[in-house]
Amino acid sequence: PEMPVYMYLAMDWAPPMWPEIKTVLEDSSTIHPGEKYYDWFLQATGQYYVPPYPEPGPLYTDIFCGGAGTKANVSNCRALYWNLHNQDARKYIAEKVVGAYAKLGSHDGIFFDACAFTLQLFQNYNVTNIPGNADQQKKIFWDGVSKLEAEVAGVLSQYNRRAMFSLGQTEVNFLRTEGSEDEAAMINILKEYPWIRYYEGLDGTDAFPALDNLLMEAQAGIPVVMHVYLKSLLDDITPHIAMFLIAREDGFYFMASTGWLDDDWKWFDEYDRDYGKPISKAKKTVTKEAVTYERLYTKSRISLSCSYPGSDVISGSKGCVGEIEFI
Repeated sequence: PEMPVYMYLAMDWAPPMWPEIKTVLEDSSTIHPGEKYYDWFLQATGQYYVPPYPEPGPLYTDIFCGGAGTKANVSNCRALYWNLHNQDARKYIAEKVVGAYAKLGSHDGIFFDACAFTLQLFQNYNVTNIPGNADQQKKIFWDGVSKLEAEVAGVLSQYNRRAMFSLGQTEVNFLRTEGSEDEAAMINILKEYPWIRYYEGLDGTDAFPALDNLLMEAQAGIPVVMHVYLKSLLDDITPHIAMFLIAREDGFYFMASTGWLDDDWKWFDEYDRDYGKPISKAKKTVTKEAVTYERLYTKSRISLSCSYPGSDVISGSKGCVGEIEFI
C-alpha cells in the first residue's frame, strides 16, 4: 500500500551526518566561551570528556557511532546536544537544516527523534549555560523544545509537509501543566500547524494509562503513530491492534517490530483484515478488578480488558487481553 514516507532527524542531538550540522560542529567556537557557536550547545561539567574538550565542555553522545570506539569525533558520528534555549540555534535548525530538506520532493515530512530527551540529563550534569537549578533549567529547555517544534512545523507546512515528534516512549498525562513539561502549552503553540505524535514502545498488553493518553489526543485531533516493540515477530499482535483500534481516528498509524532494522519488520495478516469504520467512541468501564475499553466498528467489536491488583488501578496493569470479534 502507499504510505507516507518520513525523513529522520534528531531534535535534541546534533549528529554530523547532516552537512548543515557538521559545518557547525567542526567549528572550534563550540568549545570556547563567548565565541559564535558556544551557546548553541549545552555546556556542562561532570561528563566523561575526552580531549580536546575542556571542562566545562559540550555534552555529547556517541549513540550514532556504532563500533567507532576511540575514533568517534564530531566529524564522523559524535553528536553534541543542542541548547534549544538559544534562539539563534533554533533559527538555524529550522531554517538551514530543516529548511534544506523540506524542499526535497522525496518525502512527506520529517520524523524528529528524541524530542526533550535531554531533560533527563539536567539532574546528572552541571549545565553551565542555561540559568537556574536543574528543575528550572528543565522548564527553560522544555520551552525551547516547544518553540522549536512550532518553528520546524511551520517551515515544513510551507512545503505541504508535516512534522512527526517523538515525545517519549509511554508518556502519560499529555495535557499536564505541572512539572518541567507543560504539554498543554506545547499543544497550544503547535495548533497553527499540522503535526503527528509518535509513540515508541507502546504495549497493548500493558495499555493503561497510556491508552487514556491516546484517547485524549484523538479527541484533540492530534494524529498518532503507535509503534509497538515485539519480543518476536511470531508474537500475537491482537492486544496491540485492539489498543490501536480503540483509540484511532483519521491520521492514526500502527506499526510493530522487534527493532529499527529491515529484518525487524514483517507484514502481519492483521493488517489485511477489514475492521470497518468506527461507529462509536471508546467506552471505558472501571471496576475494582479491571479497566475495560470497548469500541464498535461497522464490521467488528473491539475490546481490551486490563486487570489490576486489588482496587489500586493506578499501580499499573498486570495484563491486558484484547479481543476482536468480526460481525
